[in-house]
Amino acid sequence: ALVPVDALVEADGERGVLFALGDDGRTARRVSVTIARILDQEIAVKSGLEGVTSVITDGAAYLSDGETVAVQ
Repeated sequence: ALVPVDALVEADGERGVLFALGDDGRTARRVSVTIARILDQEIAVKSGLEGVTSVITDGAAYLSDGETVAVQ
């Protein structure tokens, strides 16, 4: 799967962390992913996005797991 590079909040080699929108549509969920490669403005994710429908890009670096977010 491809996600915007802005979604990545941590990266170390093939491992990365991003925040996804929780199942309730109102909370941030911290997700560990395996990175296949980093392209120009996108990241090819090898695994870890199972069940994820939306990733958070704006303000992702300032979020905590379970924090309430406002989708705009």
